[in-house]
Amino acid sequence: MRADRLLYHSLRASHLLWAWALGVLLHYRLRVPLAAPGRNRLPTNAPSVTVVLPVRDEERNVEACVRSLLAQEYPNFRVLVLDDNSGDRTLQIAEAHAAVEGRLGVMRGKSLPEGWVGKSWASHQAAYTARSEWLLFTDADVRLHPEALTETVALALKRRADMLSVVQHLECRTFWEKVLQPAFAAFVLCVRPAFLVNSRRSRVSYATGQFILVRSQAYERSGGYAAVRGDIADDVALARLLKRGGCELLLVNATELVRVRMYYGLGEVWAGWRKSLYAASGSGLPLAAATVLLLNITSVLPPMVLAGRLFGLRGAVVRPAAVSVLLMLAARLSGDRLLRVSPLYGPLQPLAAVIICANYLASTWRHLTGKGQEWKGRTYGRR
Repeated sequence: MRADRLLYHSLRASHLLWAWALGVLLHYRLRVPLAAPGRNRLPTNAPSVTVVLPVRDEERNVEACVRSLLAQEYPNFRVLVLDDNSGDRTLQIAEAHAAVEGRLGVMRGKSLPEGWVGKSWASHQAAYTARSEWLLFTDADVRLHPEALTETVALALKRRADMLSVVQHLECRTFWEKVLQPAFAAFVLCVRPAFLVNSRRSRVSYATGQFILVRSQAYERSGGYAAVRGDIADDVALARLLKRGGCELLLVNATELVRVRMYYGLGEVWAGWRKSLYAASGSGLPLAAATVLLLNITSVLPPMVLAGRLFGLRGAVVRPAAVSVLLMLAARLSGDRLLRVSPLYGPLQPLAAVIICANYLASTWRHLTGKGQEWKGRTYGRR
């Protein structure tokens, strides 16, 4: 009977957790500031912006990304690509565009110093040469609507923000991308909800590395990427640094302006999230253990109980399990709509949760054992 009570109370706890997730994701959709075409007006004297694009072995992405950056309708910007010692044709592709486009500059990065993460080192080098009022750090897998820069700068000025980051449209094409990417993204968004990120009274901070718009003065005053040089989750670390320094953060819904296909297929999804999930979610073994436990209680346990019902399980646990499953599907649907991905894969949330748990444990294990995190031919944090 004690086991039955434990199961019952676990399912009731899952109601609260899914209600939280559903409320957070609905808040993102309905209350978070919206950056969309034609929505925000830019002042007459638009501040200058340097778009910083660090790249390493991105020949499949760099051309389309550069084209979308150069297509911005913003009146006062330039694009600076810094190649981080690519071993493919990334640098040649970027230089070919720079030869015919005056707003595009290309730099060859220096060798990676000890203690630096590659992306942070590349971003630091490019930002050091920029002479503009704002910096936009972005990634090669990003595609921007022509009004993206205009809308986000206008919104940042309107809200007097020092840093603006976005919730973007998550482009998913393969089966595993559609199952896993929305679940991973929604998990991080629920851990770091926008109403806390955007509040001065909260210490919660967050930014997505695909789009970080920051005032140059605030960036330099905080120490910038040099101050978070060894953090594999550089975007979250930079946001935390700025907020602790008294800067105003603004997380906005820009799914109509910014889209990204982060990873291609299961192998890249696994490696990409394993690299940063431990640091992005909040470091610490107790937190990792609690997170894995809660993911199983919310996403795995309720459908298992309902499956047991089909095989004769009776008692007071069936109804709360059904409620949990309904809340899970409602939250997953809300997250899928926010990220503009297909809702057809929502019922596979239990499978996604199992893989997230495995990925989180792998990320945690590599960190705690000193094996480090691998990315693009480099290993970070190895002891």
